[in-house]
Amino acid sequence: MGDVLQFIKKMDVTGIYIQQAPIIESKRQINVRCLGTEGQTESLECCVQSPFKVNWFKDSPNPFAGVTENGNQFCRTYKRPLGEWGGSTSPELTCKVDNLEYRRVTTLNIFVESFTCKDADYGDGRQGDKSIKKCPTGQEGDKSAECDDGEWRLLEDSCVIKVIKELLVSSEELQEKDVPDFVEDLSKDVNEVKKEVRESPNTISTIVEILGNIADFPTLVVNQPVIEVG
Repeated sequence: MGDVLQFIKKMDVTGIYIQQAPIIESKRQINVRCLGTEGQTESLECCVQSPFKVNWFKDSPNPFAGVTENGNQFCRTYKRPLGEWGGSTSPELTCKVDNLEYRRVTTLNIFVESFTCKDADYGDGRQGDKSIKKCPTGQEGDKSAECDDGEWRLLEDSCVIKVIKELLVSSEELQEKDVPDFVEDLSKDVNEVKKEVRESPNTISTIVEILGNIADFPTLVVNQPVIEVG
């Protein structure tokens, strides 16, 4: 991908701060074999970049979820005995950002049969079960797979480089006065990860979507290269 967008900055914009949107990281589905033992629990982890915070909800916030922070990320880990789900084989829990409407749902798939697929990332599953895992570090999205003949086979990969995903979310709420600085940030961030961008079709598509979000602003004038990753 060569020159993607060109523009002239036609206004003096200083002190602009573009609000970053929260990116929630959690598994969308977890397969759990019920062993019938008393006190069997399953752990669910949900993370978001700082300074945001999250909490697990079922019908109300869970006050017992453990918290870990490392300065860049805030995580809550929720452990609950399987016996407390009231017989449900597919309970859902929601991880929600504090004071905002950003949320992500995790479904537990609980069963008693033996597994035919086992994997450190996708977990365990029976023939025909589906599992969804998080993307590698530095990326946002999911990889979903189906258990088929003892192996997890990839169905869908929605992984996008996280910094580009964050820019996409920001571009959807962008104000016209912020466009010049935003384009400069986009150019800088893309070129810093250009090797990874070349290897990620989803990220390239996301960049195109970002450009579509900002291309309609009337003050944007095509003139000089801004983004080059090729």
